[in-house]
Amino acid sequence: MEKPSQFFSNSGSIFYKDNKEIADYECDFITRTQLEDGSWSIPWGWNGYPEEWAVSKNWWKGSGAVLNLLYLKGMGS
Repeated sequence: MEKPSQFFSNSGSIFYKDNKEIADYECDFITRTQLEDGSWSIPWGWNGYPEEWAVSKNWWKGSGAVLNLLYLKGMGS
């Protein structure tokens, strides 16, 4: 499923005006789903590779946190 953040990263984008409602919803969703440690859940896993996933999951959480925070900043949230 595509999200506004996959197509634009700030409210100055030419795509923002026509997608404001869903972009605002995504900001709300990002804010509501942030975990206590400041990260967000990773909705997938690597079955059969538990040791590798334990390391990679933290990398994915870091990457997701940066992307979410940049999007929120770009939207003025």
